[in-house]
Amino acid sequence: MNVLVECDCDDPEIITADPAAVCSPATVDITTAGVITTNTGVTTTFWQGCRSYGASGRDYWPATAIQQSGIYYIKSEAANPACFTVAPVQVTIHPMADFG
Repeated sequence: MNVLVECDCDDPEIITADPAAVCSPATVDITTAGVITTNTGVTTTFWQGCRSYGASGRDYWPATAIQQSGIYYIKSEAANPACFTVAPVQVTIHPMADFG
């Protein structure tokens, strides 16, 4: 017996902008409206890792106080969690200058 499962849903729309670069020890908040400009999903999670929605990624907290440069991922899920969109953002944190 064969079973066909179809997902009948629309992926949410998510539009992001990279946050402004900061100098250490400042942190970056990727949860703000300046970073997430459009999000039609009902659940939003924040990830670090190349496979943000797979087993290799990890849910990133606190997304409001990122301390390390890198690419972070914002995942927006529809009411049906099988329907989602992932958008990357580049976080840049410059090291503090050492004058000594």
